[in-house]
Amino acid sequence: MARKHTSEKPPKKKPPKEPIDERWDLFEQFYKTYPRKIRKVAARQAWEKVAKKVAASPYLDWDMLINRMLKTIEAFKKTEQWTQNKGQFIPHPSTWLNGEGWLDEVEINVGKKQRTPPDWREVMRRF
Repeated sequence: MARKHTSEKPPKKKPPKEPIDERWDLFEQFYKTYPRKIRKVAARQAWEKVAKKVAASPYLDWDMLINRMLKTIEAFKKTEQWTQNKGQFIPHPSTWLNGEGWLDEVEINVGKKQRTPPDWREVMRRF
């Protein structure tokens, strides 16, 4: 009996699903806190860029970064820029992430600039 010659390949096995990564839980925490809910897919793509920076840096870790982000967002929520005109000037979350908004100085409504949280130089000046 002759074997049939076919060009069909056996079906490929699907790769196993990755376990839910901590960074996506943190993304959801960030997105929940961020006041402008727009273009979530773009925000997730920007978050992935941040994740690559965290993975490549010996100085960054997720706990430190998410704490800094959330504190900065809470401080920005009190600024004139983010409160005027029903938040019209709040950047899209992807823009804020791509621009590393957590490193920006926050100008509180009273016109006083404040870094959030203070960096080590400010802490050292107090002593």
